[in-house]
Amino acid sequence: MKTHPLAKRYARALFELACQHGQIKTIAAELQDFTALLEQQPKLRAFFMSANIEKKRKVETLQSLLKGKLSPLFVNFLMLIIEKGRQSYFHEAAYAFRRFQDQQEGRIRAQLISAVPMTAEQVEQVRQRLADYLKAEIVLEHSIDAAILGGVIIRVEGKVIDGSLRIQIDRLRRELGGSKKSVTMQ
Repeated sequence: MKTHPLAKRYARALFELACQHGQIKTIAAELQDFTALLEQQPKLRAFFMSANIEKKRKVETLQSLLKGKLSPLFVNFLMLIIEKGRQSYFHEAAYAFRRFQDQQEGRIRAQLISAVPMTAEQVEQVRQRLADYLKAEIVLEHSIDAAILGGVIIRVEGKVIDGSLRIQIDRLRRELGGSKKSVTMQ
């Protein structure tokens, strides 16, 4: 995900404050929980994101709902983005915060896409090979996409390693003159 510079700026400020107060894990968890809450509660999401609702009303409502349930630092962050009218950057800021946390903790997130389900052992083997190669802790997210036909695609740090059957077939077509007609061998 590419993050808007403003979202990144808010995330960096929140991350630095969380570092100063020793609350990185707390704030990360609260960002994740609030993001999930917005996804699960469409009315709350509409209220939080709406430009038509008065900022003062949003602040008062969210403070009454969240006070005592979330850290003051996180609540203040939410109040700031509401007062500045930056709620539309919340999800990007949460993502950027997680990236800052990952970077500080020497962790890299990667995505593994396969045509068919893989066993936990197979996924772990891929994760371990990536960890050995990149010399970092790898958090690997596995998904299935039958459109790749076979093989795997790995996305890590903006790079794509495409070992899918689909890409190999496309390369073969180009090498054979771009024809999509079937090739017969004698």
